[in-house]
Amino acid sequence: MVSTSVGQGSASPSTLVRSSIGTASPSTSVVPATGTGSPSTTRVAPPFPSSSPPEVESQHPTADEEGPQLLGRQPCWISGGKIDLVSASRYITTLVHGHIPGPVDVWREIPVPVRDLLFDMFMRRYAFTRPEDLPRARVIWESIAQTNLRKSMWEARDRAMKTTGNRDPMAWLDYDPVWLRRDYWESLYERWATGPWQERS
Repeated sequence: MVSTSVGQGSASPSTLVRSSIGTASPSTSVVPATGTGSPSTTRVAPPFPSSSPPEVESQHPTADEEGPQLLGRQPCWISGGKIDLVSASRYITTLVHGHIPGPVDVWREIPVPVRDLLFDMFMRRYAFTRPEDLPRARVIWESIAQTNLRKSMWEARDRAMKTTGNRDPMAWLDYDPVWLRRDYWESLYERWATGPWQERS
């Protein structure tokens, strides 16, 4: 209910303003509708200062402190001279099997550009998360690739020998492994037939 004196000019100092619903919120500024505000009018300060609060320094580590960004890759690390993930070792074997460049049965016969390609493909799927592993990551990776290729070749020869019951590599023609091209296998068993393949590594 609002009771005012009717007249010209500004509202009388005796103007009485009453709220029809309870008491006005403390955060509400009282501003006269017309004319000059009553001397008793009180302005309430805004709930927040006009200036932005000071920035708070983030406590999260930076990208460098977290190590290499995974970007969808699987984390791995080096332990005891090996990459400490079984899936990582299996993937190295899969890469080597899928990119044999010719009739080679030892890692040193694989050209360096092919090795570079395989390592790059490995790093697209896995990431060494500990910074101290990065300087020796390539050396450890190559060691595992060499070991896995040697093991794969030994298993292929051993399976062919046991299946045929013959230690003569010339009898192994039809027992090539699924991951090696047939013409590569033929060239290899011919080489093995003329030399001590057991001593190759």
